[in-house]
Amino acid sequence: MKKRNEEEETKGIIGTSKRCYHSTEEGKARIPWILWFLWKARNEKVFSNKDISPLEVLQSAVSETTSWCVAQISPDAPKVNESSMIPEPQYIPPRRPFCRIDASWKEDDARYRGGFVIENEDGSTMFGSIASNRVLSPLHAEFATLLWAMKSSLSLGHVSMAFESDCLQLVRLIEEEEEWPTRNEKVFSNKDISPLEVLQSAVSETTSWCVAQISPDAPEVNESSMILEPQYIPPRRPFCRIDASWKEDDARYGGGFVMENEDGSTMFGSIASNRVLSPLHAEFATLLWAMKSSLSLGHVSMAFESDCLQLVRLIEEEEEWPSLMAEFDEFLNLRSMF
Repeated sequence: MKKRNEEEETKGIIGTSKRCYHSTEEGKARIPWILWFLWKARNEKVFSNKDISPLEVLQSAVSETTSWCVAQISPDAPKVNESSMIPEPQYIPPRRPFCRIDASWKEDDARYRGGFVIENEDGSTMFGSIASNRVLSPLHAEFATLLWAMKSSLSLGHVSMAFESDCLQLVRLIEEEEEWPTRNEKVFSNKDISPLEVLQSAVSETTSWCVAQISPDAPEVNESSMILEPQYIPPRRPFCRIDASWKEDDARYGGGFVMENEDGSTMFGSIASNRVLSPLHAEFATLLWAMKSSLSLGHVSMAFESDCLQLVRLIEEEEEWPSLMAEFDEFLNLRSMF
């Protein structure tokens, strides 16, 4: 019964949203918000083990889309007499490229998390996430995530970017150019910290840092038998995993990558392009795009991984595929740059 009510409510939301948008372009405006709240729901699941239903995600996306549309109403628009017909609010899409950021911070957590969603001028989307040592407050986490997103945008070759955040405190801090001491809880939270607490925090962080610097190459010895325990060998960073989606009756194919950098931060990228001849062509095209993206990020060394055995054999054994000659030549050219 509950499930049926949710389905009916979902239909009601979808129906309402359809009445609010009367063109394809305006309807597309909801897509970034849906993706954004799906990403936030994913973060809640990963970081807090909290399940968010699809209905809640859709409700949040529709609500934010409506709020965003209202916020884009130009203040210079002529006033309309209340007795006359009131024009519907006109939605002004955000200028591309733009980047939305968000951060996650908990008082009892040793680390904070952050992420961004970049929409490029050509409509392609990139995702990135980072986890780092704990900072003093949620505002610190939001600011650190913004700085990381700005660095990532520059490394991607963007010299113009609109950044968006749901942290009003951060927006006011930047726009009003207030002077906020970097480590001043009194200013951020009106909280007094004693010198003893400051010293204890410094000692704790120093100890954690020293433990983190212990070399993983040092073998552990079993005191009873003096036999070396198996040594864990972590994957070599940076590395990039790719995958593609292809359907015979689809006019486009999709591809994506997950890249883990040397510092442990993660970046996501996705692309959609015109249909190619086969799934192997889609996998190869996605690999070439991931290689170009890696080079644009400044990587001169990268390990690429794919679940397409046919693609791996094609590259390792350098088999001749007449229909892939152009792609293979481009691959050899890109590989020479690493």
